[in-house]
Amino acid sequence: TAAVTTTSSSSSSTTTPSTSSSAVAARLSRLGAELWHGDVTRPDTIAGCCDGATAAVSALGVRSFDRRDGSVWSVDRDGTLAFFEQARLASIPSTSTSSSSSSPVLRVFVMVATFEGKESRRREAISEAKEEAVDTVVAAAKAEAAKAASAAAVSGSEKGKGPQPPPTTLKVRILRPTAFFRDMSSWLLEPLLTGNKKDVVLTGDGGTKINPVDGRDVAKLVREEIEAATS
Repeated sequence: TAAVTTTSSSSSSTTTPSTSSSAVAARLSRLGAELWHGDVTRPDTIAGCCDGATAAVSALGVRSFDRRDGSVWSVDRDGTLAFFEQARLASIPSTSTSSSSSSPVLRVFVMVATFEGKESRRREAISEAKEEAVDTVVAAAKAEAAKAASAAAVSGSEKGKGPQPPPTTLKVRILRPTAFFRDMSSWLLEPLLTGNKKDVVLTGDGGTKINPVDGRDVAKLVREEIEAATS
């Protein structure tokens, strides 16, 4: 099951996917994905989006480096945490006594963060926003794991069998790829191709070497992390 969320900076009460996102949605539909349109800045629109899934992947993010840009905080931080909360809720086993009616629980949450985000968080707003989300997600996962381990130990002692292995809990994986080729092309190449030679983003003085990564390689790594965490 695939849960797909889209975010919009529009103040409209409804979310209208862009042309590019509509094309992606159509492709995913052809591959058999179940689509969910919502706005992570409005948590009520994504309630239940992870139900029935066994893994959730957050690649949420805006392209602004401006600390004054509110979307950096509302999407990269608050939006990510709103999505993580849905993943956390979906990871709680059903209390239904009928095993046939119980839904699968979500077992792993993968978050795509920023390369060297820990080092650049105080300099770049986008890194700070994502790192605040990383801090909260990792702390929550550790707390849930400790709680589950403690409950299992108590349960095992009461049964006279000694401490038992903790039950399966939500696993968190944080990935830190370098900039995507697609993002780099929009920042560096598109202005040149359209004749705008004034607004080109440079790294440092323009002589810094960079190594953008292909999004397909990131997707492959995400899949490998999910398979390793759920096998």
